[in-house]
Amino acid sequence: MALIKCDDCSKEISDKSSVCIHCGCPVKKTDESVISTVSAPVYESNYLGCKISIYPKYIEYKILGQSKSLPINQVASVAYGLDFAVTIETTGGKKIKIPVSKKKEVKQTIYNLL
Repeated sequence: MALIKCDDCSKEISDKSSVCIHCGCPVKKTDESVISTVSAPVYESNYLGCKISIYPKYIEYKILGQSKSLPINQVASVAYGLDFAVTIETTGGKKIKIPVSKKKEVKQTIYNLL
């Protein structure tokens, strides 16, 4: 077992972990046998260079070239306004605005997983 740093919170975790014990961020694996067991996204959108992939247990998003992931159990609410974006508020109060073309679909998909 080796210690690696979490991509999200930078704390040390076991390389055998599937999620960070500190923040719940999924641990990215490079082993081919692990990649084949990762579930397919429930929903994906790529709009204006921003990507969101919704999996049963977490949300991955890429904005301005930076990729992040958020465990689904840390989503407090999802809202959208007149612009082409959804705003995800976490249980910690952080707001994440992600440009998408189908706001209602994204919101409903996330709420179906909560």
